[in-house]
Amino acid sequence: PTAPHFVLSAHFQKLFFCLLMKAAVLGASGNVGRVIVRNLLKKKEVEMVLVVGRREIKDFPQEIQTDERLVQKVVRMDHLKEDCAPILQGVDISFITMGIGAPSKSTPEDLERVDCALPTEFSETSHESGVSHVVILTSVGAQYKGEQANVGKSTYAGSSLYRHLKGKVEKNLSQIGFDSVSIFRPATLIGNTNTPGLFNWLAPKFDFVVPTRYNSIHIDQLGEAMVKEGLRKVEEKEQSGAQIYEGESLFSVV
Repeated sequence: PTAPHFVLSAHFQKLFFCLLMKAAVLGASGNVGRVIVRNLLKKKEVEMVLVVGRREIKDFPQEIQTDERLVQKVVRMDHLKEDCAPILQGVDISFITMGIGAPSKSTPEDLERVDCALPTEFSETSHESGVSHVVILTSVGAQYKGEQANVGKSTYAGSSLYRHLKGKVEKNLSQIGFDSVSIFRPATLIGNTNTPGLFNWLAPKFDFVVPTRYNSIHIDQLGEAMVKEGLRKVEEKEQSGAQIYEGESLFSVV
């Protein structure tokens, strides 16, 4: 007699045969970080979302807070490598949205530590622990100008120092050796509590008259795109090195 066979739906085949993934998130307490956590937990192929921070986040929506795949680990930022090395074992991809929410109120030293030094340290530890892919949120116009460059001390978003530090962290991550580094450079973030209310309302109305790279984007669209591209690269075992999503290339994956 002929052995019985089963026909699996395309959807079930994808879930059945795909490799389950583990993701880590640094900066999950921020606006975009929360969207990333939410979108990761929507994916059946994601078996764990590791949230790394200096304190536990207790105000996630109920369905996220009670999801068994959400694992929160409190770490010391001044001992980031030491604390993260053991917990990043087995993770496939790291998402980094860490940054000072209101940079104009920070010192140049704090801005460099939070927006550049700590993400770099976390990325180095991720790679050393076997993580193959990283996705990072920076900013439109990011440009590293060299260690001796005069970039001033103004810390507001868009300042020479701000764009320099965003470019520096991009450079650092690109040189670590990940299979892929996905760099997202949005302009005005709509739905972001750090974006003034007037900008939330006004920015989209000017999108059609400014270059695409300066078009606004809603944090829900951005977070979803970051997760989609990151997980795609893990699933396809892509080895594309550093790739920048800015302007047309950003909106093409939204």
